[in-house]
Amino acid sequence: MGTWELKDGEKITEETWFPLKGGQMMGVSHTYDSKRTHFFEFLRIMVKKDMINYIPQPGGDPPVPFRITQLDDKVAVWENPKHDYPQRIRYKRTEKGMTATISLLDGSRAKSFLYTRAEAAK
Repeated sequence: MGTWELKDGEKITEETWFPLKGGQMMGVSHTYDSKRTHFFEFLRIMVKKDMINYIPQPGGDPPVPFRITQLDDKVAVWENPKHDYPQRIRYKRTEKGMTATISLLDGSRAKSFLYTRAEAAK
């Protein structure tokens, strides 16, 4: 829950998660710089058919469900072997914040993003 931030030169990515309400956690990811939006994504975590699903909608595209395969105090992993890329989405809490990693099921083509908790707006 809350807002997590990743800075890459001029680009900033903010991923904001809202509290669980109505059986779903809703979130949004926004990558931007001072001139334009580079990427956005709508996010949901919800229970469907007794399974926790992560449902991203990159760029507002149709939703793509990923089913939970691992969940503990520090790690949550969702997978969808039928999706082209990514097939695995992994969030891990770290001392510095949160690392999100996307990859194929075998771990190849992995890309990791280290987020830190954003400071509260002043």
